[in-house]
Amino acid sequence: LTEARAIKRALPDHAFVSHLTAARLLGAVVPHTSRLHASVPRGHHRSSREHLVVHSSTRDPVDFRGLRVTSAIDTFLDCATLLDLVDLVILGDSLVKKRRTTPEQLHAGCAAARGRGVRRARKAAALVRSGVDSPMETRARLLRVLSGLPELETDIRFYDDQGNLQRRLDA
Repeated sequence: LTEARAIKRALPDHAFVSHLTAARLLGAVVPHTSRLHASVPRGHHRSSREHLVVHSSTRDPVDFRGLRVTSAIDTFLDCATLLDLVDLVILGDSLVKKRRTTPEQLHAGCAAARGRGVRRARKAAALVRSGVDSPMETRARLLRVLSGLPELETDIRFYDDQGNLQRRLDA
């Protein structure tokens, strides 16, 4: 939130939070970087500042906690140009865990998208699952899947005869 507010102060009103900074603002897991990311609509001047990357974008920002930011699906698509496949799936799993999107919405959004990074985004979206609790769980699942082994089942729940949750396993 502090990073996003800094972007708002540093850039003109038409700028919005995007890419890795948007992912962090939405509560998702992405690799740490000291650079903040923002976008401006195409045709607007992209001011250059130290530690701030300003992208040109056709995205329509949404309001999140009083700040203009790319939607969860647009953030995922933007990050597909910056992240490798595993980190992108971790991003998708964490967006789903935070209830910013669903695997189905992510898959549909990537299927309809065009532009840079869309192939990686589609491949990653197909690997995003609900019920994943941590980046390490995603990594373990992907290690198996990308090695050709069966996928781990996630979010396994055991109930008693009255329907009360007794146990829950990550994978």
